Amino acid sequence: MAVLTGERFETVELTPDGGRPIWSADGQTIAYESGLPAVRVTRVVRRSAPTKVLLEVVGSGAALSPTGALVAWIPPTTLNRVPLGIKEVATGRELPITGLGEWLPTGATFGTDDATLFVVVSRASDGTRNDILRLTRTGDSFAVQGIVAPTAGFKGVPVALPGGRFLAYPVPSGNPVRLPVGLAGLRAAALFAIVDLQANTVRRIEGRAATISADGSMIAWVEGRLVVQGDIATEENRLMAAPVAGGGAMTLYKGIRRIDAPALSPDGSRIAFQMMPVQDWELYTLDISPTASATPTRITREIQHDVLPQWLSPTTVMAVMGEPRHRRSYLYDTETGARTRLFHNNTVRTIAPEYEWLPTPDGTALLTVAERDGNTVSVERGLYLTELNRLVTREAVIARLGADRAGEVSLRDRGIASFAPIAAEVRAVTTQVDVGRVYSYEKALFDFDSKHISQPGNAKAIDYLLATYKSFGYDAQPQWFSPQGALGGKSANVLAVLKGTENPELVYVVSSHFDSRAEGPGADDNTSGTAALLEAARVMAKHPQPATIVFASFTGEEAGLLGSREYVRRAVADSIKLVGALNNDMLGWANDHHLDNTIRYSNPGIRDIQHAAAAQFSSMITYDALYYKSTDAAAYYEAYGDIVGGIGSYPVLGNPHYHMPHDILEVENHQLIAEASKTTVATLMLLASSPSRLKNLAVANGTATWAKSPEKGIIGYVVTWGPADAPEKNRLRVTAPTARIPGLRAGMVVQVKAVNAKGLMGWDWARVVVKRE
Repeated sequence: MAVLTGERFETVELTPDGGRPIWSADGQTIAYESGLPAVRVTRVVRRSAPTKVLLEVVGSGAALSPTGALVAWIPPTTLNRVPLGIKEVATGRELPITGLGEWLPTGATFGTDDATLFVVVSRASDGTRNDILRLTRTGDSFAVQGIVAPTAGFKGVPVALPGGRFLAYPVPSGNPVRLPVGLAGLRAAALFAIVDLQANTVRRIEGRAATISADGSMIAWVEGRLVVQGDIATEENRLMAAPVAGGGAMTLYKGIRRIDAPALSPDGSRIAFQMMPVQDWELYTLDISPTASATPTRITREIQHDVLPQWLSPTTVMAVMGEPRHRRSYLYDTETGARTRLFHNNTVRTIAPEYEWLPTPDGTALLTVAERDGNTVSVERGLYLTELNRLVTREAVIARLGADRAGEVSLRDRGIASFAPIAAEVRAVTTQVDVGRVYSYEKALFDFDSKHISQPGNAKAIDYLLATYKSFGYDAQPQWFSPQGALGGKSANVLAVLKGTENPELVYVVSSHFDSRAEGPGADDNTSGTAALLEAARVMAKHPQPATIVFASFTGEEAGLLGSREYVRRAVADSIKLVGALNNDMLGWANDHHLDNTIRYSNPGIRDIQHAAAAQFSSMITYDALYYKSTDAAAYYEAYGDIVGGIGSYPVLGNPHYHMPHDILEVENHQLIAEASKTTVATLMLLASSPSRLKNLAVANGTATWAKSPEKGIIGYVVTWGPADAPEKNRLRVTAPTARIPGLRAGMVVQVKAVNAKGLMGWDWARVVVKRE
């Protein structure tokens, strides 16, 4: 039940704003960075009390000593101080460094004891190379002992291997200002080196995605080479491994399939890696021995990408699933193939994208950087500690179930109440959505091949959209402009307007971009959204709503959100009163039998209406994420504020065909697109029939005032107030845009909605926090 509803293991938030975490070698101390780049700080905490900050320093690129007693870091150049710092974590005392001279540190790592530090340094007078210095501690200070195995060129931040004899470092292609730390640097490089500190020698290996076993005995990497047979040249990928101490490299696997991200088991006897058998990454394992089989064992069979394996124990691999911006972590038993979800936010609806994962050296705990609250807009990402030996308690799961049930009941009841006055009318329209028509739009657009603004298919799509909207009875118009790179020097948005019957000056827009990437037809991205938009326009054509609705097919999204920005630019210039916006993008991919999609929103009122619309008028399951960055919805938000909703891919960019040439019609679920169209229709009908969000709400001397609702037929206002965690605790009705509110205190939240003659309340609260007077 714990796994079904969320997390199985205990998870603690260390900070709401953290990244680039590191562990001490003993797995008991954590350092992480926080803050914006200009004011980046590094904090140090103990695993036993992870929310208590023991030490904070200004700077980044931290390294922890093996016992966690010391931290080294790189201060920003804006500080007038030594360009490398070392402090005792317990006391905060800074240890002096001697011998740096003109060397400029850019990264550091401790050796296998607390008394040795390796520092990557450069000289301002020599831009052709950098070096690695060895510093050692004597008494209460560190001193430079000399350059480690001096060689020409550049070096990345090294990794000190167990035993103390060897270092491994990536060889960057240029002189980086800040270098990746630890194994991350090795994995990112196309060339790496092993330093034998006893022999003072350097062995370079050409290969990418290098990894080292936890015991320091083995190193593995990926090679690519061109194999020529007659007139045919084929790229062959090889998975390689070798003992760190020296000896011949072993070819573990070779073939034409793409290979990446190898990971060695703790003792170096097994390897996990990702390989692409067809169109998505899967995980495989191999034994490493002279008699081992060269046939990999497949451990995943999920259509979404499975990537970035890491061993936590001899039989357990942690890996992540999905597209880079929205991945989720899982545990895999390599003996049985069983999969366990590792990290979640324990809610029914809200997704929790993850971005960084760092297990302890012994694999008993994991640090995760994630947007656990589903907020992908803010720059802050939380840092979380998951203890893999601590299962959540029965009481915690029961409390989780209770909270989830209460939230779902509230969402359902509020949704039913919102739609009740017009539910019959909405159902009469949504039931007209036809999956056969949806497919016909998809097929027509798909047959134009790429619809990128640089391709002939873009103009063909514009002509088709104009003709199709007109066939529904709209006076559809192109919105021509001249984006850079457009074939023929121009492209166009296509707009169809359903004029409002009562408040025609108030506008709701629903949009989808119709263009695709240059290299593919974009069946999901975004013919799917365009097909849903066309079907919504068709079924609503003879059902005008009180407010005006604009159906907008945008061009140029894949060339830089060009069409949406042009539309919004003209809307602002023409003083269009745009009060709500939906943007749909990538609706048709499903990874299983469920019909599900994600609501991508800025406005929580629209989010909840879309959940209700899907539940009452479609067969679609909906999740949600606060998400509009880098989409056509961003232009609405930037110009008109918090008015955005819409639907996107499950569970936000999980499609392995995303931005690939194989984003083709055959991978689409046409019924899912139809259900998304129904949800869009129902949402539009409620938005356009309800009062919009009120403006200019203010509270002073116990009285709330706000601007009069712009809609006709308003019969009153609902006012609520209460503490931040219960803002609807108190309620009253008024008929004028002002209310005297008893018992107001600083910190309370006041909310107001308008109510019209149909009994429909506004779709979102105007909110204000009461300030201290």
